[in-house]
Formats: sequence, C-alpha cells, structure tokens
Amino acid sequence: MEIAPHISVDSAIHHGTPVITGTRVPIAIILGSLAGGMSKEAVMQEYELTQTQVEAALIYSTNILKRQRHKFRRSSISSFKKSSDRSLNAGKAF
Repeated sequence: MEIAPHISVDSAIHHGTPVITGTRVPIAIILGSLAGGMSKEAVMQEYELTQTQVEAALIYSTNILKRQRHKFRRSSISSFKKSSDRSLNAGKAF
C-alpha cells in the first residue's frame, strides 16, 4: 500500500517497514546512508534508485518529524500545564 508518493508498506516486505515503492529498499537505509556521508548520487547508484525516489524518502521523513514535533509540543504543553497547576495548588496549602 502506498502511504506517500513513492513510499509503500507491505507486511511481506521488511515486516511492513516503509520502503521505496517497487523496491525492497527501506527508507531508513536511504537516510542512514545519507547521514553517513554518502552523496545523493552514490545512494542512487548503490540502491538503483532515481533522484525522485531518494528525494521522496527525504520528504517522507521530514513529514514524519513534523508530525512528531507537533505531537511532542502538544504533550509538552499539557505536561507543563499540569505540573504548573500542581505547583500552584501546592503553594495554597501554606
């Protein structure tokens, strides 16, 4: 099933890990290779991918991180409010 442009998940391929559609190349491998210092061109050659596919992996990962950041912000704000409310209520006991 395609979950984003050029990105698919299939329980029969890498246990459902997101991969480049039509390949068995996990998004994590692409990111790890780039983070490890490989150029985009070297990754394309190593895994027989197009520039569009490599860029799709980067876009997909960026979108995941953006969603996580928003979730983190909401939970952090909520936790901060609860903590602040407890502190304020504790001060009333005096």
